[in-house]
Amino acid sequence: MNIEVLYLEKPQSVIDIEKIEKEVIDFEKFFEYCFGYRLKSIQRNYAKRFFANFSFSVVAPTGTGKTILGLFLAFYNSFVKQNKSLLIFPTQLLVKQSYDIFNKYLPRIEEYIKRKIEEEEYLFFLSFENKNKKEEKISRISNCKLLSITNQFLSRRFDLIENKYDYIFVDDLDSISKGSKNTIRILKLLGFNQKIIDLAKQSSFEVSPELASEIEQVKDKIGVLVISSATLRKGINSILFRKLLNFDIGSSINFVRNIDDVFIGKKDIEKLKSILEQMGPGAIIFTTSQEEAQMLEKIIPNSKFITSKNIKKIDDLIDIYEEFIDEDIFTENENENNEEQSNNEDTETEEFIESINENINYLIGIASPYSILVRGLDLPYKIRYVVFWGIPKRKIDLKNLDNYRNLYPIQKLLSNIFFKRKMVSLERIKEFINNIEQPKIISSFVIKDNFLYSIDIKTYLQASGRCSRITPNGITKGVSFIFDDEIFLEPFSKNAYFNNFEVKQEIDIQKTKEEIDATRKKDISNNGFELDFKTYLMIVESPTKAKQIAQMFGTPGITKIGNVQAFEVLSPIGVLIIIPSLGHVTELAVDKDINIEGNNIYNVIINKNGEIKEVKTLYCSIKKCKNCNKTFASISSKCIYCSSSEIVSSLNNVISLKTLSYFVDGVLVATDPDSEGEKISFDLINLINPQNHSRIVFNEITKKAIIKALSNPIKIRRELVNAQLIRRIEDRWIGFALSKILQEEMEDYNISAGRVQSPVLHWITEKYKEYNDKKKFAIVEDFNIQFINSEIKGVAELEIKIIDEYWQKINILPFNTSDILIFANNVLKLNSQETMKILQKLFENGLITYHRTDSYYISDQGINIAKEIYNKKGFSFNYRTFGEPHAHEAIRITKPLEPEDIKIFYQDKLSPQDFRVYEMIFRRFLACFSGENKVKIAKYKFILRQEEKISELEQERIVEVDGLGFEIFPYLSYKGQKLEEGKHKVKVRNIKKPTTMLYSQADIIKMMKEKEIGRPSTYAFTIQKLLSRAYVIEKFNRLIPTKKGIKVDQILTEKYYSFVNEQRTKELLKKIDEVEQNIKEPINVIKELLEETQLFIHTP
Repeated sequence: MNIEVLYLEKPQSVIDIEKIEKEVIDFEKFFEYCFGYRLKSIQRNYAKRFFANFSFSVVAPTGTGKTILGLFLAFYNSFVKQNKSLLIFPTQLLVKQSYDIFNKYLPRIEEYIKRKIEEEEYLFFLSFENKNKKEEKISRISNCKLLSITNQFLSRRFDLIENKYDYIFVDDLDSISKGSKNTIRILKLLGFNQKIIDLAKQSSFEVSPELASEIEQVKDKIGVLVISSATLRKGINSILFRKLLNFDIGSSINFVRNIDDVFIGKKDIEKLKSILEQMGPGAIIFTTSQEEAQMLEKIIPNSKFITSKNIKKIDDLIDIYEEFIDEDIFTENENENNEEQSNNEDTETEEFIESINENINYLIGIASPYSILVRGLDLPYKIRYVVFWGIPKRKIDLKNLDNYRNLYPIQKLLSNIFFKRKMVSLERIKEFINNIEQPKIISSFVIKDNFLYSIDIKTYLQASGRCSRITPNGITKGVSFIFDDEIFLEPFSKNAYFNNFEVKQEIDIQKTKEEIDATRKKDISNNGFELDFKTYLMIVESPTKAKQIAQMFGTPGITKIGNVQAFEVLSPIGVLIIIPSLGHVTELAVDKDINIEGNNIYNVIINKNGEIKEVKTLYCSIKKCKNCNKTFASISSKCIYCSSSEIVSSLNNVISLKTLSYFVDGVLVATDPDSEGEKISFDLINLINPQNHSRIVFNEITKKAIIKALSNPIKIRRELVNAQLIRRIEDRWIGFALSKILQEEMEDYNISAGRVQSPVLHWITEKYKEYNDKKKFAIVEDFNIQFINSEIKGVAELEIKIIDEYWQKINILPFNTSDILIFANNVLKLNSQETMKILQKLFENGLITYHRTDSYYISDQGINIAKEIYNKKGFSFNYRTFGEPHAHEAIRITKPLEPEDIKIFYQDKLSPQDFRVYEMIFRRFLACFSGENKVKIAKYKFILRQEEKISELEQERIVEVDGLGFEIFPYLSYKGQKLEEGKHKVKVRNIKKPTTMLYSQADIIKMMKEKEIGRPSTYAFTIQKLLSRAYVIEKFNRLIPTKKGIKVDQILTEKYYSFVNEQRTKELLKKIDEVEQNIKEPINVIKELLEETQLFIHTP
């Protein structure tokens, strides 16, 4: 029997879903009647946004009908709703194509609306028309319902169209943005006045109170902007769209790829010809210079170098293929349309396209981020592979640094690369350059011929991505062949790892060809349409995690709803809208007198008739008071501590999630993979209540892990939810009840008790008592020996005897949570909370596996990462496993990269302390595969004599270490100096001091682990709770109980020891673990807890 959760508050969407759905259904009927097909899923979801008055940029692959949707929304808006629509295209050819579409479906539209559409109601401005026709059209621009123009017309004749439009569709933002004022013109056409635009143009991304007030006054009068595609983001667009329209433009370039990246080696024409011959037609060859491109064009038959002269034609080619040819819209009228083209430029374009289709097998271009072949060629079924005649690179002239106008960023970069510091003087940099041996690899950079080369990985990804595109049938496979000097292989490979792909050095070309062609066979179904393309809302906990995952797939579009930003990208399973929940969204309520049938024990409802029949928990949103800064879980609209109305509720975030869930086909909850994360997922699903939902789980934030999780969704694991609910019930019944007793007895309401924190407090207070029992010590500092209960001081004789010597093997294990907390506290002097924050940051940046784990298991993927690093270093790799497969792995690195590489790539994201923790994880993980490691231990007997006084001590010391593991991770053990047998005259200092040390955080965590009363998620939390309650203080890395802490421990030990002793806590936690493993029924554990609770609080 599961434990039920009753939510005392329910989120309501900020939009009128019923009204919007009615509009969508009406539009769907219009679309199907006029176009002949039903809306695809992705089209329907975007239509929902339109009718909700959300502006947005379309994130969708070729063939999903985004331009068709944009056009038919305009037709519906103009002729059914009688509103004004504006279509803006980059070329005359596309304006003409949009006109042809309109003409083709005009009869059906007129049938649907049951009236004739007059010519005055629409206008498609075509530059090749005669002067009289143009003037006639210009005269009626202001009155037409539907206007289709080019971006050039917008720039040059804006004075003619300065009206307010309810809907504006922009087919290519890049072409619009070439005119610096076009973005502002579009905003004016949507209804924004100059004052609002001027306020929004301020550099900050924050919306000022004045701007918010101005927007509020006009928000109901603003039209909807839909942007079909963009590849290059502009700063002014980003600021204005985000502030005024609550969205930011993503890029149509995505990094979802199925490509074999193959490094061939140095440039070799014969090898290139051989590859082209084996692979066949359908390639783009990228060079690093115009001279090389021209040379290859002469050598390679049926190739074409794309220059600035024919870029426009290629641009038109892309636009045609992107929607119209793939949709087969013009098949029946294509020849007729071509004959009607009277514009010479468009005729040349058609001829060029024909030559591309019939005569040219290979396009040649320069690998530049602004090249049309790099950023815009989207022919998924034609471009099968790419060749790089040189890796795209950037370079800095190291001998002429003074010639750079803006030297600061270069100086900062070189400081980081050469000195691992943020900034050093230019003189030191120049001195370093003069003394460096060339050629040389430093991390992911190459110094050669007095130039510093860096890999332009973004351009490489964009360019290589031309051969692997997302289509409604899936991701097409491609291959990238790379020719360049061998010295660039290592830096290129490191960049590849940071961008979630691997570089190979050989492939089976014939097998690869077959795979490439197989992914390009269109599965024609659904009445001639390609397969449907879905949209999903993916919910994670933090904004950092959401952004990190989104950027794996490209430059995300951004939608802001409430105070939450959602990141929209293409993924292998469809469009993902990735949004954070901002942590926990509910908590067990603290309100009294909630009217629910049953026996209410601190908002846990027990219904029983002899035996417990059901258990219900009452949960509500988590609120934070802006006035007193306290957090609480209550249905009250005021702070329960200070009565302030200035509170922020987690329900607001859930409302944003619920609103976005309407615009998708399904919800994917992707919170952390432990029971705490499972409970968050459970809450989100129950509060949002989507029609379709799944749980996805990953232990590391890497592209491979995310794609695997997306491809293997699971159901909510109810056993984990039950376990987490029992933890909260136990904490409420025992901890909350004991806390109230303590608060009344000590007259202090900042008092709490708990099943775990109370035994830990007892350990600390008992150790403090022991610490205060001081004894005399005779200390021989020269040999680091201390004799307890010794009166000897001054000059004495020390005799050293070696009793035994032996070698002992060391079993090196990777870090789990407790181990790394102990290590960081002992060695790095970090407290547990600091360490957990660093681990969270490393995890969210995709650098380590999930950090709340008690496992030592390492997956095959992890073992392969270690093996690759060993091979690079020339070390002997010792294969080993670490126990049976586990739900979680140990804490390990996720990429085969050195700490020095991480410092360069993440300089602005991570602190020196973050890098230090990463390096420790890196070294400990590698040391696990280092083969046999052992230490030599000497057992000594020390005898201290002074006249009649004698003190003796036996002690073991490590005197020698052997094994590669100690070189990789020198913290494995501390080697002492080997002492020779004999007698020595020594000085002895005698002092009175404690016989034991106070506990450190490391000691406490070690004890919690050994005594089995802690879990990866509670180690740091428990210690922090004791510190925040002022039960203990920390001084010189040691925990000291306060008077308050001693008093609390005394009361609990004397009166309630049976509830909070470590043995009882251990037994209970074991039972909760059994619930989590689906071994024990949750109701049975609740029954035991209830019986225990009734011993000290009154329950019916």
